[in-house]
Amino acid sequence: MHFNIRLEEDRLCCLVIVGVRPDGTKELVAVADGYRESTDSWADVLRSLRDRGVAAPVLAVGDGALGFWGALRDVFPSTREQRCWVHRTANCLDAMPKRVHPGAKAAIADIYGAETRADALVAVQSFADRFAEFPEATAKITGELDTLLAFFDFPAEHWVHLRSTDERVKDLAASSGFLPCGVGSVPGVGDPGAKSRVLGLQALPRSFAL
Repeated sequence: MHFNIRLEEDRLCCLVIVGVRPDGTKELVAVADGYRESTDSWADVLRSLRDRGVAAPVLAVGDGALGFWGALRDVFPSTREQRCWVHRTANCLDAMPKRVHPGAKAAIADIYGAETRADALVAVQSFADRFAEFPEATAKITGELDTLLAFFDFPAEHWVHLRSTDERVKDLAASSGFLPCGVGSVPGVGDPGAKSRVLGLQALPRSFAL
C-alpha cells in the first residue's frame, strides 16, 4: 500500500500481510515499510514470518511485476505461484486497440471462469485464435499458463479468492485508510499452532495474504 507522501525518488510502500482464516476472517499478520519492486524489502517481511513459525505458503498470488517473487523463491522455494487475473487482463488489454477490448475482456473471463482446467485450455485456444493479430497480447496468456491456471489444482470453492487478490486489497484499504498499490496477495498454509507477535493474535491463520 502506498502513502501519498513522497520523501525521496523511490516511493515508499507499506508492505502488508493479511491472514485469512478458513472461515474467511481477515487478520493483520505483518506490516513493514519498503519498496514494492524490491526483492530485499519483501524478503525481510517473509523471513520475519518464517522465523516466527509460519510454514511455507502452498500458493502465492500476485502481480507478475513484483519484487516479491524473487523473495518468495528464496525464503519459501516450495511455494507455487499464481498470477493475478485482474492484473493480467489489464496487461493484455494494454497491448490491444480499444475497439477490441470488450470482446477480449469477455474471452479472457471465459478462461479464468471455466469450470475445469480442460475447459480453460479450450477457452485459451479460442482466445488465441480470435485475437491472433495481436500476438504480444495473446502471449501474455498462452506463455504463462502454468502460473495462470495453478488455482485449478485447489478446491473450487477457493478459486474466487485464488484467481485475484484485488478484493482483499480493497477490503483492507477500506478499513485502514491506506491506498492500495496493487501488490496482490499470498494465500497459503501456515502453522496453525505458531504464535504471532503481531497485533496480539493468538495463532497465525492457515492462509495469509499481502
